[in-house]
Amino acid sequence: MFIRSELKQRAKDSIHRNLLIVIGTCLVASILTSSYFGTQVNLDTGQYYFRMGLGDFYVISLDFITLAISASLAIIISLISMVYTIFISNPLKVGMVRFYLENRQEPSRFEVLFSMFTAKTYLNVVKVMLLRDIYTFLWTLLFIIPGIYKSYQYFMIPYILAENPNMDSSEVFEMTKMLTQGVKLDIFVLQISFLPWYLLGIITCGLAIFYVTPYQEATLCEAYIFFRDKAIDEGYLAPIDDESEVEVEHVEPTIEDLH
Repeated sequence: MFIRSELKQRAKDSIHRNLLIVIGTCLVASILTSSYFGTQVNLDTGQYYFRMGLGDFYVISLDFITLAISASLAIIISLISMVYTIFISNPLKVGMVRFYLENRQEPSRFEVLFSMFTAKTYLNVVKVMLLRDIYTFLWTLLFIIPGIYKSYQYFMIPYILAENPNMDSSEVFEMTKMLTQGVKLDIFVLQISFLPWYLLGIITCGLAIFYVTPYQEATLCEAYIFFRDKAIDEGYLAPIDDESEVEVEHVEPTIEDLH
C-alpha cells in the first residue's frame, strides 16, 4: 500500500546517515542544473541584459544596431542553453537520482552525481532525456493539461535511467507508462505534501531549503522503488542479473502509441 509517511520516514533515514554529503551534492546539483543562459530587453529603460548562470554579466543601451546584434545574440544564447540542458543538465539530473538511489542502501559518494558523464551509456541517457523533453513539449503545444499529464507519465524516466542507463528508449517509455499508470495523482499529492516545508524555507530565509530539497528528492526515489517493486511482484517487470536493474516484460500496449 502506498503510504506517504512510510516513504518519507525511509527517506529521512537514508539522508541522515550521510547528511553533509547529501546536502552538498544536492546544492551542487541544484546550481549546475538551474544555471542558464538568456537575454532580456527592457524597453522602458532601453537596456539589454545578458544573463549566464545566476547573474547579469553586462548591460548595454539599445539602438538599432544593438537591437540587431542582440537578436542574433539571443538566438545563439538560446542554442547554448539548449545544448547545456541536453548534454549537461539532463545527465546531471539522472546522476543525482542515482546518488539518492545508492544512498538508500549505504552512504553514497559525491562523484556519483557525475557518473553519467563517465559511463559508456552517456549518449543513450542524453537521447532518452531529450526525447522526454521533446515529447512533453509537443504535448504541451496541444494544451497545458496534456502537457502536465505527459510530464507525470514520463516522471519515472530519470529513475529508470539511473538504474538502467543502457535501456532502449522504447523500453524506458513503456516502463514509465506502466509504472505511472493509475498513480499520477499519488505522485502529485506526494510532491505538494512538501509545500509546508518550502514555506518554512521562506520563513527561514532559505535555510530550510538545504534540508527539504534532499528530503523531497530522497522521498521521490522511495516512491519509484515502491512502484518498481510492486510491478515486479505483479509480474510486469522481471529482475535481471543485477538486482538494481529490471527489464520490461512485453505486454500489448493499452495506451496510445504516440509518446
